[in-house]
Amino acid sequence: MQNNTQTRYHINSLARGLKILELLAQSREPLTLSRIAADMALTLPTVYRFLFTLESLGYVDKDPDMKSYRVSPKVLALGYGAFQSSDLWQTAHPYLLRVSRDQGETFNLAILDGTDILYIDRIKTQKILTINLEIGSKTAGLLHIHGPGAPGFSTRGAGPQHYRTVLKKTHNLPYGANHGSSHKDT
Repeated sequence: MQNNTQTRYHINSLARGLKILELLAQSREPLTLSRIAADMALTLPTVYRFLFTLESLGYVDKDPDMKSYRVSPKVLALGYGAFQSSDLWQTAHPYLLRVSRDQGETFNLAILDGTDILYIDRIKTQKILTINLEIGSKTAGLLHIHGPGAPGFSTRGAGPQHYRTVLKKTHNLPYGANHGSSHKDT
């Protein structure tokens, strides 16, 4: 539950608009107004106003023939700007390039985002078999925890208590142990 200060400064309409952007960004296909309204549990006129505003600002593209919406490339500029201005990205990127060239393997740079792993850089190689991960992709963190010593993985200074908290939040999710560790060991 939020305290009074957090509630006082929280702007619900901004939160809803960002949730609509997240919904569109996570969808593999354009979404109709009615689908967005149903998924967001909002009325059609409310969702229309949000989409109209987002479209006028260039963050959403509308297909008039299909009457559907998708995020525009302008949204990428927000994400890439954040990644590329990060000290972690600026520091790690040249090393990822070098080690990828030296080893002939794909290397990823990821951060922990709540209980998910968010990929912020990826140096690919020309392998026949590859995993379809792109910058900005998220995967469930506890489905494959990367240890703090894993190359290209940052927990932003997280220690054992952070891992305990993450495990408590996702206790019922399936996961596999790596290197003999288990839920009990953490």
